[in-house]
Amino acid sequence: MASDASIQFFSNETEDRILKSDTVIRHLQSLETRADNGGFSESEFSALCKVLVQKAMPAQISRRFISCMVPRQQVQGSDLADISMWALGYSENSEKYVSLPVLRVVFFCLDYDLVTDRRPIKNLYEMFLTKMSNSTFCETIAGILIKVTTNADIDSRRVSVIRKCCDLQGQNYNLNNLRWRCRQLRPDLDPSCPPPSTRQSTCTSTLSKRYLKIYEVGIENLMSGLCWEPGQLAGKIIYKERLKTSVLPTVESLNLESGLASKKNKKVPLQVFERDEDVYVDLESIQLPNNLLSVLPSRVAGNILPRKELVERFSLVLFHTLQKEFFLLPRARTKAEENRRMKRQSRFLQILRDFQIHCYHGIPVVGRFLSEFLDSWDGKTYFQEVLGSLKIIQITEFKELYDTVLAPVERWFHSFTLLEKLLVLDAYFELFRYWSVAELSRVKEMKFGLFPDSSNNCECSLSSAIDLIAHIEEITLSTLSSAREGQKDHRLLFTHFITNLYVNTQELLVRFKVPIRLQLPQPLVHENLFSSCSVGVSKVCKYVLSQKKCVLPMVKERAAYFELSGDEKYAKVIRTQLGSDQLKPLEAITRDVLLVLSPSAVSQREDSLLQLGWEINEETVLNSFFVSKHPAFLPFVIDYFKNLQSQESRKIYEGLTCDRVYCDGTLKGMFSEAPPNRMSSSAFYKGRFNTTISNPELTSFLNFLGESHLNVREFLQLFCYPPKPTMSISSQCTEITESSGVSSMLPKQTSKKVGKKLKENETRRHSPRFDVKRKGMKRSTEDQNMYNTKRNVLSELN
Repeated sequence: MASDASIQFFSNETEDRILKSDTVIRHLQSLETRADNGGFSESEFSALCKVLVQKAMPAQISRRFISCMVPRQQVQGSDLADISMWALGYSENSEKYVSLPVLRVVFFCLDYDLVTDRRPIKNLYEMFLTKMSNSTFCETIAGILIKVTTNADIDSRRVSVIRKCCDLQGQNYNLNNLRWRCRQLRPDLDPSCPPPSTRQSTCTSTLSKRYLKIYEVGIENLMSGLCWEPGQLAGKIIYKERLKTSVLPTVESLNLESGLASKKNKKVPLQVFERDEDVYVDLESIQLPNNLLSVLPSRVAGNILPRKELVERFSLVLFHTLQKEFFLLPRARTKAEENRRMKRQSRFLQILRDFQIHCYHGIPVVGRFLSEFLDSWDGKTYFQEVLGSLKIIQITEFKELYDTVLAPVERWFHSFTLLEKLLVLDAYFELFRYWSVAELSRVKEMKFGLFPDSSNNCECSLSSAIDLIAHIEEITLSTLSSAREGQKDHRLLFTHFITNLYVNTQELLVRFKVPIRLQLPQPLVHENLFSSCSVGVSKVCKYVLSQKKCVLPMVKERAAYFELSGDEKYAKVIRTQLGSDQLKPLEAITRDVLLVLSPSAVSQREDSLLQLGWEINEETVLNSFFVSKHPAFLPFVIDYFKNLQSQESRKIYEGLTCDRVYCDGTLKGMFSEAPPNRMSSSAFYKGRFNTTISNPELTSFLNFLGESHLNVREFLQLFCYPPKPTMSISSQCTEITESSGVSSMLPKQTSKKVGKKLKENETRRHSPRFDVKRKGMKRSTEDQNMYNTKRNVLSELN
C-alpha cells in the first residue's frame, strides 16, 4: 500500500474521530514503513500535523501515528508550533503517550536542524517555561529551549524560573545545560551557576532511531538556513574522538565580558540568523563563534573572514585540525569507530572543497596538507575528495606541482578504472581552468586574495599553465589508449567527453582573453573523425574553426599588447605558441579532416594519418574517404536520396566524388599569415588545382548536410570553397609570386585579349572527373600537366 494513499486516507476519508480498525492499522503500517525508509517530505509532514491536531484518536493509535512523523526535509516552524500548542494545551491528551512524543518530535527536528524558521517556536517560550515544572515534560522542554534561546530571550525572571526548576528537578542533563546556556549568554544574571556534569541519557525509542537514520543517510538534506552542518547548532559537545560524528566544532559563542559590559553588549550570535540577507545587514554586529573553524560550511564564511587577523586565526586552527584528524589519531579499535571516522573525515574534505570553490581561491594550508597526505596515499582512500581538493591549488612552478601532487596521484594511474582516469583528467582540466582564469590575472596584476599568496616562487605563471596543459595532453593520450583497449563498446562516450573538455576549455580561454592555445591530440581527432557518430566530426570542425577565427588572432593580439607594454618575457612565451613547429599538428589534423570533407582538392602532410605506414592508394582516398560514404553520415545520405528513383540515386551518388583530385598541398600554410619565403613562378604554378565544384548535385548534397551540421558547413566554406576575388586572377597571382616582367612589356590591347581568352577558357572548362571524355584519365601527383584549371591557363600563355 502506498504511503501517499495512507496520508490521503487519514486526511480526507476519515471523520473527526479515528477509531481502531483493520483499515486504520493497515494504513498505519504503511506510514511506519515510509518512516523507516526515508521519511516524509515537507508537504507530507505538514499534512500529518494537521491530521494529528484536527482528528481525535485513541492513545494507542496516536502514539503509533506520532512515531511516524519523521521528515526527510526541513519543515516549517509553524507546523511544529501548532502541534506543540495542541500537545500542551489539550487537556484530554495523555501526557506520557501523546504529549511527550509530540514534544520529542519538536526536539528531534530542532536537534537535527530540520526547521527552516524557528521564530514560531520562540514565540511559545513562555508556554514552555510554564510547563517545564512538570517532571514528565521537563527534560524534553529544556532541550527545546536550548535550541532556541538567544541573548535577547534571557532576562532575570526567566533565569529565576530555570534556577527554581533545577532545584526542584535535581540532576537533569538538558535542564542543567539550559541553565549553563543562560550563564554563557548573560553571566551577570547567574554568576554562581556550575558547569553541567551529568551525562545525557541514551534515548532508545523508535522515534529517536528513525531520526538518527535520516541523519546518517541524508546529510545533505539536514542543513539549516545558513548551511550549518547537522549538530553544529546543538548545545552538546562530544569530547571522545571515537564517538565524534563531525570534525567541525559547534557554533557556540562564549560571553567573556563582565556583568556591566555584558548588559551593554548588543552583538548577536551568528547561529541566530536564518537568512543570508540578515547577516549582510550589519556584519560588524555579529558575535563570532568560539572556534572560528565552525563558520567553514556557512554560506557567509567568505564575507566574515576577509579581515587579516581572522584569516590567520582560521588558517592556524585549520592546519592543526587537519594534522590531528588525518595524521595523529591512533588506530581505530572497532569497525564502527573506523567507519565513523572515515565518514566525518570525508565530509570535512568535501566541505573544504566546496568552500574553496565558493571563494574560488586556494587555501595554502590545504595545499600543504594535500602534498603530505598524497605522500602515503593508497590510491583509493578519499579518491573523490582528493580530486576535489586538487582542483583549487594556487599557481606555482609546474615542476613543484608535479613532484608534490600530480606524481603521487599518477603513481596509481595504471590501477584506476577508465571512469576514474576520466575523473582525474577532469580534475586536471579544472585546475588548468582555475589557473588560467583566476590565478594568471591575480599574479600578473599582483592582486590580493582572501588567503595568503603561496606563489612567490613562480617565475612565469603563463609558462606554468602551458606546461600543465602539455602534461594534460599526455594524460589524455593515456586515457584514450585505455578506452581503446578496455572499453571498446563505450569508447565513443569517452572520446566525446575528452573532446568536450578541450573545446569548452578553449572557449573559456578566448572568453577571458587568456593567451594559451590548446592543441587537440591527433589520436583524439582520428577517433572523432572515423567514429560512427557525426557529432564527433562536427566537434573537430568546431575546434579547427575556433583556432582559425578566434584563438590565433587573440593570441597574436595579446602578444602584441604585451610587447607594446614592455613585457618582452611574457610576449615571448606567447609567441612560442605561434611558431611553425607548434602549428604543424593543427595543420595536420585540418588536412586529415579535409580527407573526409573536401569536395575538391585532397592533400596530406608527412605527419598525416595516411602517412603512418598505411598502404592506401590515391584512388581509395578519393573514392572511399568522402563524407557521402562515411558511416557517421549514412542516415543523412539516406534522407537525402529517399525521394529519388533508384537508378537516378545511384548515378548521383556515384558522381558525388567527381571533383575530388589529389595534390601535394605542401606549399600553402593554412594557419600562417603569409608564406615564409617568396616563391618563384614555376614553383607557384606547379601543383595548382581547381577548387570549384562543377557538379550541382554535389553542391546540393553538401548544402543539405550543412543544414544539420553548421560547423561542417562553415568548415567547408572556410577551407574548401575559393574566396571571392577582390582583383583579377593575374593580379592575385602576381601578388604572391616574383614578377616575370612579361606583362609590363605587353601592350594594353594584348592584355585585353589575354583576359578575353582567359574568360572563354573558363566558360568551356569542365571538371576533370565529370567530363565523359576525361573519365579514364589517370589521377596522380606525378603528372600535374594533365589538369587544365583556372590557374595554369596563365602558364600556357607564358
